[in-house]
Amino acid sequence: MCFTYPITPRGRVVGELPKVLAIVGPTAVGKTAVGIRVAKELNGEIVSADARQLYRGMNVGTAKPSIEELQSVPYHLIDIVELGEYFSAGIYAEMGHKVILDLISRGKLPIIVGGSGLYFRALVDGLFTGESRSDEVRESLSAEVKNSGLEAMYEKLLKIDADYAKLISPNDEMRITRALEVYEITGKTLSESFSNQPEEPLLNSLIIGLRMERKLLISRIKERVEKMIASGLVDEVKQLLEAGYREDMQKIPTIGYNEVINYLDGKIDESRMIIDIKVNSRRYAKRQMTWFKKDERIVWIDMELEKNAAEVVIAAWRDFISDRKSR
Repeated sequence: MCFTYPITPRGRVVGELPKVLAIVGPTAVGKTAVGIRVAKELNGEIVSADARQLYRGMNVGTAKPSIEELQSVPYHLIDIVELGEYFSAGIYAEMGHKVILDLISRGKLPIIVGGSGLYFRALVDGLFTGESRSDEVRESLSAEVKNSGLEAMYEKLLKIDADYAKLISPNDEMRITRALEVYEITGKTLSESFSNQPEEPLLNSLIIGLRMERKLLISRIKERVEKMIASGLVDEVKQLLEAGYREDMQKIPTIGYNEVINYLDGKIDESRMIIDIKVNSRRYAKRQMTWFKKDERIVWIDMELEKNAAEVVIAAWRDFISDRKSR
């Protein structure tokens, strides 16, 4: 089986950069299952590219791999941050590169698996350089959120950087304030900063994208939400609230958690809660696809047409490394 790899304006990856395989795509498309099967076959270990699975205590609602899955293949960059602890795509990328170099030194294939576009991009391509962090500015923006409301802050971001604003949730306080922080410090929008990234990626990557026909993906999202509810999502949120993490959960709005908080606060009933989680999950999947469709390097696999997606990924990887060796 032969695959043709897209050539982007940045050109093909050359040189002795670390070779990695990446599997990306929207929520509920089946990335975890494919990643595990591929890792077993290719002597790999998985590097998570999920911005929410980083947090300890947020298990059911982030669809973290099960205990059985974690025992079947080594996973990295899951459960490494406490709720309320400052974290960013830059910190993630720094940690991720250390993991990848360690895996390669041990003869393992790093397999990046996830759907968080910004974190994935930071790891594979790097982020713009320059000082763009200020406690003073961040505290000022947090105060502005409390005084003006998050909706007003999102509208502010829309006027400054509509391209980036449309890729994130209007309820994502952390990313909204981060984008405004970067703008206030550097005078540049995040979209402008992305365009000024290094000419060459940091990793020699084969990027596989998993996608699915819209109706089928929506059906899978519904099934996932129902499974989360049955697996104890409400109890998980109760425990986090009792531990004092209400404000921290609301600052990093993760689908499922804020909807359950609204239910527990009596603002909506259980039926409405479930509907809201499903609707917001669909919207998130759409934003993910919008992000990944812009990356011309991605080799797409249509999951509804390919019953053995893992085998296709394995064949693509072997073709990829064979192609590099022949040059």
